[in-house]
Amino acid sequence: KLNLPSGKIRGIMRDLESIADKLVKAPPVLVHRDMQSSNVIFNGGKPFFIDFQGMRPGQAAYDLASLLCDPYVMLAEVAQERLLEYYCRRSGHAEEIGRLFWPAAVQRLSQALGAFARLSALPGTGRFERFIAPGLAMMRRALERLEGLEALRRFACQ
Repeated sequence: KLNLPSGKIRGIMRDLESIADKLVKAPPVLVHRDMQSSNVIFNGGKPFFIDFQGMRPGQAAYDLASLLCDPYVMLAEVAQERLLEYYCRRSGHAEEIGRLFWPAAVQRLSQALGAFARLSALPGTGRFERFIAPGLAMMRRALERLEGLEALRRFACQ
């Protein structure tokens, strides 16, 4: 349990709202909403996606951020950047993806970190605690590429 003072919580919430404001302006597309490594299965050399129950309209960069910023895998920074550049080139929407990828990463990592904290506190699911540190490391990486968000930055770097 974090036991953060209400002032710190308000600051973090303001930062997260500013991220949401950036993302909500982008045209919605159908997104998986849980595009992480464990939801991509290869069969015969072809990828198949599973676990669609969270699918809904959202920002296209969210799924890409979920996959490239996956705390279960912790891609090296250089690999992450190369895959992001590759996707931007192939997507036909390089400017929009480039502008929204890191805010989407912050949003996704906030969701994942909350899930890891909640699940690690439940009986029988303590194994999720080991993903909090990688999730925070990936969050710091995302925050390095964005301006502002000082309350969130202070929290992630404590």
